[in-house]
Amino acid sequence: IVTTIGFLAQWKRLPLILGELLLRLRRRKRIFLQVLTPIPCDGNAGERGRVEKVLAKSDIPSFFSTDFRSDDELMDRVHVSDLGFLFHGEHTGSVSAATKTFVSARTPFVITQSTHASDIRGGVVRVPGFDPGPFADVVNQLIGDPRILGLRQDLEIEYARLSMDVVAAKYLALFRSL
Repeated sequence: IVTTIGFLAQWKRLPLILGELLLRLRRRKRIFLQVLTPIPCDGNAGERGRVEKVLAKSDIPSFFSTDFRSDDELMDRVHVSDLGFLFHGEHTGSVSAATKTFVSARTPFVITQSTHASDIRGGVVRVPGFDPGPFADVVNQLIGDPRILGLRQDLEIEYARLSMDVVAAKYLALFRSL
């Protein structure tokens, strides 16, 4: 099971990355693709149709949803995944909440070197640049690769670093010091 999540926004270029990835996965057997990408605002509604067209051209079984899934369902779907991917197609002034879902589920994932994932240190494979082709190559190469097990272990460390309890304790310590 290969999964992507996060808001369906044009700047993430999801139809393009899915097209590249599906080309590489077409010879594989036993692949299931999950695309869980709610639409944050009407300005991105056209992306749904573009993603649907890309998925319709492929024989790879998939589940595509633009609905906001419950936290439990989202976490369950990400947790049962073998690998995730988040193609952030540019640098941003924010960080991704979707990366935290993969960290919480301890599911290894592939990301670009966008600043949108700048707070993530371990459990990921970063692909330089914003070219969907090499990014899709890395996702394809990692499916079934034993290196994923090591990434899962790294995510245990990452979770311990980023969990809400740890972050809240750091804020409390900072406030007390002031």
